[in-house]
Amino acid sequence: MSDIQQDALTDRLLHLMADYLDVPVETLTPETTIESLHIDSLDFVEMVFLIEEQVGVPLDGALNDLRQQLVCVGDVITFTREQVENVKAAAIAEIPVPHRPRSP
Repeated sequence: MSDIQQDALTDRLLHLMADYLDVPVETLTPETTIESLHIDSLDFVEMVFLIEEQVGVPLDGALNDLRQQLVCVGDVITFTREQVENVKAAAIAEIPVPHRPRSP
C-alpha cells in the first residue's frame, strides 16, 4: 500500500469504507479516488460520521473543507491517523505529573 502504514487502523478503515460502499475491500487502494467510488456529498458526510463513530475520534474540519482535502482513500486513512494521534497526544498532555515533595 504505497506510503500508507498497513496496520489495524488501516484495515479497519478499509473495511468500514468497503462495507459502507458495498465494494470488495480489495478494490480499495490508497490511490482510489473518492470520485471514482461515486461518493456524493451525502455519502461523504455519512462516511465521515461512520468513521468518527467507529474509530472514536472527531475528524476535525468543516465537511466542505474535508471533501476538498480528502481526494482519495489514502487521504482518508492519513487524515484519520493524524486525528487519532492528535487525540492521543492531547490525552497524554492532560495526564497530571505527580508532584514529589523535596527532601529537607
